[in-house]
Amino acid sequence: HTHTHTPPPPGCPSSSRPPRPASAHARSADGAAGMDAYRRLPRAPPELSDSDGDGEGGGEGSAARRVTVRVTASGALRSYAAFALGALGGGGGEGDERGGVVREVRVRAAGRAVSKAVTLAEVLKRRVAGLHQITECSTKAMREEFEPVVEGLANVTQTRQVSVISIRLSLDPLDAAHAGYQP
Repeated sequence: HTHTHTPPPPGCPSSSRPPRPASAHARSADGAAGMDAYRRLPRAPPELSDSDGDGEGGGEGSAARRVTVRVTASGALRSYAAFALGALGGGGGEGDERGGVVREVRVRAAGRAVSKAVTLAEVLKRRVAGLHQITECSTKAMREEFEPVVEGLANVTQTRQVSVISIRLSLDPLDAAHAGYQP
């Protein structure tokens, strides 16, 4: 099968790509600087609170029966899975009849790590039989602050909405009426 190249119609650029916009790194005609004139200030990771609003008071000893895995975009899925699987069913520690030390794992992530958290939950459900799941999705406002690297410019603050997911996996039955419940 041969490919032939058809020249562009008259008046069209020879490249199939659209022309590149003016660089944001250069100063505009009025002298304003682009975002390369700023550097982002270090920020705290997104706050992923341990309260789910599920109405449970977390009675005596409940914290010892639950572990939270905070997934990041740069973390290794294998490491998260090994940690959670060890806690749930194969850690060899002092625990229940399944050999694990916890009855519940909470997987939490924000932004680009959401898809990795979903993958982790699926891996855990495949490897540990009988897990019940409740998934909750929300958004969180993230503030980013930038300071100028060029004199004479003011600090810039940007706010963006970031997706947040919390996946609760339990060996014990969960509220089947919850909108995010999966058996």
